[in-house]
Amino acid sequence: TEAHYNVVGEAADGSQAIDMYTKLRPDIVTMDIVMPNMSGIEATRKIIKLDKDAKIVIISAMGQENLVMEAIN
Repeated sequence: TEAHYNVVGEAADGSQAIDMYTKLRPDIVTMDIVMPNMSGIEATRKIIKLDKDAKIVIISAMGQENLVMEAIN
């Protein structure tokens, strides 16, 4: 089967991700751990405070175990 989805926005940093989530309310967010100005982990925390039902998948090409564990927590 084929997955059908629409990309409704793309943020350059964590602060912009929060603003865009607030305006667009997407069904799902893919969030990078490492971003300028505000980490993806901090942006995820703030989005969840705004919407406890937010669905966020945190991704990263970084091999930093401590950041991965922080994201899981």
